[in-house]
Amino acid sequence: MKKPDEAYLVLLLLPLMPVLLLGAVTDPAVNKTLKFHQSPACPPASVVTSMKLQGVKARQTCAVECSLRSNCAVYNFVSSSSECQMGSTADLIGSWTPNESSPCTSQLNPRLPGILTFRANLLAFLDFRVGQDNLIGGTQFKVSQSSPGVVYSSSQGAVFPTLDSTGASNYIELDKQGSETIANLLGRNKIFTVYARISRQAGTTPQSVYTLTDCNTYAEKRGGLSVESSRAVVYNSLTSPDEVKAKQSAQTFTSTYGETSIDTSIGAVFKTNEFTSAFVNGVASEVEALTVSSVPTFKGAPECIRLGFSPEANKGLVGRYICFAIVKAELTAAEFSELDALCG
Repeated sequence: MKKPDEAYLVLLLLPLMPVLLLGAVTDPAVNKTLKFHQSPACPPASVVTSMKLQGVKARQTCAVECSLRSNCAVYNFVSSSSECQMGSTADLIGSWTPNESSPCTSQLNPRLPGILTFRANLLAFLDFRVGQDNLIGGTQFKVSQSSPGVVYSSSQGAVFPTLDSTGASNYIELDKQGSETIANLLGRNKIFTVYARISRQAGTTPQSVYTLTDCNTYAEKRGGLSVESSRAVVYNSLTSPDEVKAKQSAQTFTSTYGETSIDTSIGAVFKTNEFTSAFVNGVASEVEALTVSSVPTFKGAPECIRLGFSPEANKGLVGRYICFAIVKAELTAAEFSELDALCG
């Protein structure tokens, strides 16, 4: 009798693959390698069908399914309905919240290293690969306008092109909340952390991460964060309209170099308007005073925030803007890692 070839055997086994896989995921040994983290965040009342798995008999099935899905950040196993409810990073940030009346225990994907202890203080989280909205919800800090040169891509984020002959910056402007100004939200006597993930064109420095400006002219720089000579540099004028302070991270940082780009994850912590510490590519750094030969004119309190923008020629971002966040708290190094993991 002729021996069946391997291709024929594969065809015979294909209908059985779901059963074989389901049997594999219920193996307790598999779960030992999946170090999911518990979270009190509960799924919303309605979870989209594509993020549900029904007929589930064991929590391990949810763990394996979530770990295999690139868009799964969290899951909740509902034993009463034999259902696995899953959510993306955007879902986790925007709609998965603790429910005091009906508490639950969800599981965070091991790609996310912690339990998002700062979630209640997260004012804004934008992932430009997802869209232009603030994933926290509401209109505050969503994109209000962009320069014509900025192109949004689901794989690249917001792409900032090479500057033209004038050196004028491209930008993404974020909407303020009603009549509130950026100064009122983040200014006097406040503690907050600003985070960004960017990919900068190699060989160009400095490059702006964000700039606080006047909403009418945009020509006056009233504060900002930039990357200069492998350091995080902050210009801050929030304490007084005419007082300018410049500080930088005390140590230089190592970036991931590609052929044409430098990937940088950067965070700045502020206490009562003072730049107190920095996180760059996972490394914490104290800050030090920076002496500069020339500083742009600062006038008045900042009102608008523009990402990648500088009113000074040839100092705008060239590359990609991937994520941006504002947290109304002083983050630790571990919490900064959690925030960076959300950006993926």
